[in-house]
Amino acid sequence: MQFRYQQQPAVIQFGKPFIQTLEDELRRHELKSIWIVASSRFNTLVGQISQIKGVNVVEHFSRVIQHVPEDQVQKVRHSVAKLQPDLMLAIGGGSAIGLAKAAALKHPLPIWAVPTTFSGSEMTNVYGISSNGKKDVGRHPDVLPQLVIYDPGLSRALPASFVAKSSMNAMAHLVEAVYSTENNPFTYRSALQGIELMYAAMNEFAEAGTLANPIHERFLMGGCLAGKVLNEVDMGLHHKAAHVLGGNFGLDHASVHTVLLPFVFNYQWNSLDEEIRSDFRIAFGADHPPLELFKTSERLKNPVSLKEIGFNSNQAESAAEQIMQLSFDNPAPMDQKRISALLHQAYSGKLVVG
Repeated sequence: MQFRYQQQPAVIQFGKPFIQTLEDELRRHELKSIWIVASSRFNTLVGQISQIKGVNVVEHFSRVIQHVPEDQVQKVRHSVAKLQPDLMLAIGGGSAIGLAKAAALKHPLPIWAVPTTFSGSEMTNVYGISSNGKKDVGRHPDVLPQLVIYDPGLSRALPASFVAKSSMNAMAHLVEAVYSTENNPFTYRSALQGIELMYAAMNEFAEAGTLANPIHERFLMGGCLAGKVLNEVDMGLHHKAAHVLGGNFGLDHASVHTVLLPFVFNYQWNSLDEEIRSDFRIAFGADHPPLELFKTSERLKNPVSLKEIGFNSNQAESAAEQIMQLSFDNPAPMDQKRISALLHQAYSGKLVVG
C-alpha cells in the first residue's frame, strides 16, 4: 500500500452555543477587532456579537451574492485592507465563507467560519471567484479557516427545500472523495462515514420533515466530513460540471449539485473497482446507489432535472465542451459526446441504469 495524506490544521468547535464559543475563543486568542461577512438575516446575531465585552465589530458586510462575483470581491478586499481587523468572521454558507476566502487571498488574515448550511466550504482551502461569465476555482493555504464553529441552533430554522439541496451538495463531496484518483485510507473511510451519516439524516428528514436535534447533528457532522474530504483530495467530473453549470450558466449552486449527482454517479459506476462499488452498496444499503440516491432526492422533494432549475437543453453541447477544456482526473473515461449525453439525460430528469 502506498499513499500520500496531508492533515489540514483547523480547530473544530461542535455543539456549543455560538456566542459562548466565540467569546471563549476571542479571549483565548486575545483578539478584539472583527470584520464580519454575513447576509442581513444574521443582523440580530451580529448585534449580539457587538455586545461581547471588549469586541469591536469594524464592519458587517452583508451583500453576500452566490458564486462570489469579482465586483464583490474587490469591495471586501478594499474594506479589509482599510480596516485591518484581527480576524474575518464568516457566518452562513459557501457564498459568505467564499467572500472571506477571496479577501484572504489578497490579505491573509485569520478566517473563523460559522457554517449554517452543509456545503463544507468551511473545512477547505478551496476558493472560487466568478468574473465575465466564468468561475475560476483554486486552492490556497491562506483561505483555509483556522476555526470552525458548528452550532445546530443557528440553522434549525432553515427551509426544508434548502436543507434538502444543501445535503445533496455535501453528499456530492463525499461520493466523489470515495472514488477520487488521489484517494488514501484516511480520506476514504472518512467519506464513507460521512455518507452513512448524511444518508441517514436525509432519509430521517424526508420522513419527519423537521430538523429535530439528532437529525440536525447528523447533517452537520456529515457536512463537516464532506468538507474535510473535499479539502484532502481532488474532485472529479461532478464538481467540474457543477462549477461550469453554476458559474458559467448562472444556475443555483446547490440545485446544480442536487440534480447532477445521481447522473454523474451513474456515469462513473461501471468504471469503479468492485471493492469501491461494494462499499458504496453497504453505505447506501442498495444494489445500485446512483438510483437509490435519485429516489432519495425525489423523496426530499428536490428538483431532479436540469430543466427545473433553468438550464436550456441547447446549452448542453457548449457546457460539455467547457467541461472537457478543464484539466482533471476522473475514474470514467472523459468523452465530450458522452458528457453531452449525460447533460441531456440530466435535463430530462430520467436516470437510465445499465
